[in-house]
Amino acid sequence: MTTAINNGISELGRQQAGFVANLFNAAKRSGSPGRDDGFAVYRRNLFAAAEAALGVTYPTARRLLGQSVFRALVAELLALYPPTRGDWGEWGEELPLLIAGCDAGRQFPFVAPVSALEWLRHRANRAANNVFDTATASLLQSEGLDHVGIAIAQHAGLVASIYPLVDILAWHADNTDVPGNLQVSDIPRPVLVFRREFRVEHMLISPEEHAFLLGLRAGRSIGSLLDAPAARDFDFPGWIARALGNNLINHFYPIKEN
Repeated sequence: MTTAINNGISELGRQQAGFVANLFNAAKRSGSPGRDDGFAVYRRNLFAAAEAALGVTYPTARRLLGQSVFRALVAELLALYPPTRGDWGEWGEELPLLIAGCDAGRQFPFVAPVSALEWLRHRANRAANNVFDTATASLLQSEGLDHVGIAIAQHAGLVASIYPLVDILAWHADNTDVPGNLQVSDIPRPVLVFRREFRVEHMLISPEEHAFLLGLRAGRSIGSLLDAPAARDFDFPGWIARALGNNLINHFYPIKEN
């Protein structure tokens, strides 16, 4: 019965998405998306809800792009990636892709990665609470590092960019203008997003920590990651202490040899 219910919900979501997409595509084809037809009121209300939701999720991107560009992207997102659930907070992940492909996004290429960071912060804020399973720490001794992996908390996210994403978000928070000359890095600088208690935070991390976290996400063992040449100077005991303090670890788990 559970499978049947889930299938029904999925089908309902597909029907809802199809209806929204057809509604906005028809409006775009008509050349007058606000005209006074039978669906005009519904369409305007739907667009207003979508714009408000994305404005909460992507406040910095909205400010950087300006209202007219942002509104055009909202309409495009509704047409291409219509919502499949009733919760607007679960919608909008694809906006950074649209920003990167639009004229404004190409003219100001730092906006797309900034919006990607904002999506990760939004997702972290909505993620389930993370509780570290302390009992699994015994695996570090019983199994050894070569046979143990680390499950990272669901709220954690990673993004890397040559642009100073942390500074740009700070400028937005302080309500100051982004400087005309951004300090662009030669290599992407990774940013970690996480939630400690009920506060979402983000910070720059080293390339070594970035590679280590990506490896853990890929299911690799701690030992195999520490043996990599890039991890030669990686302080694993120090990282464990910081990761626990930042609520990054959900549990340790055994990795069996193939």
